[in-house]
Amino acid sequence: MRGKRRVDIRVIAAGDTPQGLALDPRHGHAYLANNRMHAFLGHRRAGTVSVVDLVAGTEIERIKVGRRCIAVAAHPSRGEVYAANLGSNSVSIIDTAVHKETARIGVGPEPRALTVSPAGDRVYVAGIGGRTVSVLDPQARAVTATIEVGEGPCAFAQSPGGDRLYVANFRKGTVSVVDTRTLTATATVPVGDGPGALAISPDGDRLYVACRWSQAITVVDTGTCEVSSSITTQTLSTRRGVSLGVAMSRPQPYGIALSRDGALLLVALWEPGTVIVIDTATERRVEEYDLGGGKHGRGPVDIVADPVADRWLVACVANAVAVLTR
Repeated sequence: MRGKRRVDIRVIAAGDTPQGLALDPRHGHAYLANNRMHAFLGHRRAGTVSVVDLVAGTEIERIKVGRRCIAVAAHPSRGEVYAANLGSNSVSIIDTAVHKETARIGVGPEPRALTVSPAGDRVYVAGIGGRTVSVLDPQARAVTATIEVGEGPCAFAQSPGGDRLYVANFRKGTVSVVDTRTLTATATVPVGDGPGALAISPDGDRLYVACRWSQAITVVDTGTCEVSSSITTQTLSTRRGVSLGVAMSRPQPYGIALSRDGALLLVALWEPGTVIVIDTATERRVEEYDLGGGKHGRGPVDIVADPVADRWLVACVANAVAVLTR
């Protein structure tokens, strides 16, 4: 079966309840957004971003940013990483050469996700506390526009050419389709309950939406902006879910990422604490990887594909990043 290949899994201890992940393949570094929500005190504390050396397999730096840092994105050429600070309504700019915050910019309410445009001239910031996406100019270090979308925007995907921006609206169960030339939403697609992560095929024809509360991956035809199929995650995992010590059977998809050729879709399942691999041609599971961590798992919440190698990085709230290489 396609996709059935050996995968090596390496778990690196790093972070402080990380919720988001970005990769700088040029320097072999991963950046973890540390939400620091343990003991229910994280909203009062400054957030941090951990720098992980993937070659050495160790955390080499921890950078102070705003409160409740929850997402990060790396610029392809400027040597900068952007951190969304949910608790202080701001975005921190980090210089990757010196590993320090060099600026902090106010954005919309409760920034939850960021993505850099393919041209590198924009950083889109989703404010889950409202209905808008802030457009940040990384050179001017200022917000230059605001896009109206659905309620609770929390995740992004972009078309290969960058002419379309897809925004997951967590509280409305929809995806907004934004024309990046006019910065206006041109369509709204109902996708299921709790859409929290997006991935787009390399040809831009299919959008995959991880719907947390529906326990499903919704597939959207981007040509028609209509749902073409749905993949339930309830029956894909062979490991029972665990939450607060109570056995459950509700595999919740959190992060998703595609292989470089689009043949495989990797899904981080919160409840069983595993990563499943789906063949995108058949929409069937071909493998499931246990990241370890005992009965409760490591809590995988975000997954990123390396653009230049056959590997994926998984952020786990149990203070770790897992590296899957095939």
